[in-house]
Amino acid sequence: MKFYSTLIKGFKIIVLITLGLFINKCAEDKVLSPKPETGVHGYVVNKMFSKGIPNASIRFGHYIFQTDSSGYFQLNEEFLKADSSLTNLIIEHFPHKSKVESINNYSIDLPADTVYLELSNGMKRYAKILQEALDINYEITSVIDWFRSIEQLKNERIVIMRHDVDHDAITAKAMGYIEHQLGVKSTFYFRWLTAEMGPVDYLKNLGHEVGLHYETIATYCRVKNITEKEDVTPEIIDICRDLLKAEIYLFESIYGDIYSICSHGHELNRLLSIPNIVLMKDQNPKDFYVETWANSDELRKVPEIFVADSGNKWDPFSFGEAMERGFETIYVLIHPIWWSDN
Repeated sequence: MKFYSTLIKGFKIIVLITLGLFINKCAEDKVLSPKPETGVHGYVVNKMFSKGIPNASIRFGHYIFQTDSSGYFQLNEEFLKADSSLTNLIIEHFPHKSKVESINNYSIDLPADTVYLELSNGMKRYAKILQEALDINYEITSVIDWFRSIEQLKNERIVIMRHDVDHDAITAKAMGYIEHQLGVKSTFYFRWLTAEMGPVDYLKNLGHEVGLHYETIATYCRVKNITEKEDVTPEIIDICRDLLKAEIYLFESIYGDIYSICSHGHELNRLLSIPNIVLMKDQNPKDFYVETWANSDELRKVPEIFVADSGNKWDPFSFGEAMERGFETIYVLIHPIWWSDN
């Protein structure tokens, strides 16, 4: 009994010491990182969302600093005096436009020392249409999240958001950032041509779904120099199905697990009049190591309307009009390239 009493006392002492060290550390942090009354300091804020931007880069000559988790930054006066020849700060954060701020008497000549970063015009348009959907109580979700919750979402207002990343991975990243800021998720399908570790990891880390935008028939026919529809035999289709399974396995080995896939409309498919979609027709997605695909029966039948910006033109009408018409479940296809200012 005495042993247990001693053990408990020892444990209490350890807890008190640990707590004391923690409190002392917090006090030290507070002393070491005060909000200075002199020097250049302030907040970097997303103008559209009115949120502080964490990890924004502050470039001062060849020095680089970053904002903290709230968007706050500081350069102390002693540092500025040591580099008095430098007069500009360059502030940047993907995907915002970079901004140059002049330093006057060691302070930024702005109200409340706040620097507002703006998005590109295309990203402003995209954020605006997403916000409009949220304002009228649509839930915006990814292909896989919708597929896994079809029954639960049956009576909800839903936007299934899909991005086919045909050419522009940078704008895809920007769209993923905006969606994350608004608290929504979507799906990004990458071709081999556009798949890179940076964009894929970035989007996955934000909670978005990433999948393969396959073009297996077109690739096979290009390699084999097949240009006539009659030459694409059932045996070749079977070969391409096996190749697609191998592609999915390879894509996952490089970029991590994927749960759905989507066919790409290559120009060679149009020439042959054979879309890549035929590879999945009447097939079990599980045989291809995925749960579903972008043209599955569920995605063709359950949503009330499918709208797409293919060729930089909405078909059959815009996403905004689909909402105005009051459709409860809207399946939206957006190609990032058409939303780039470039």
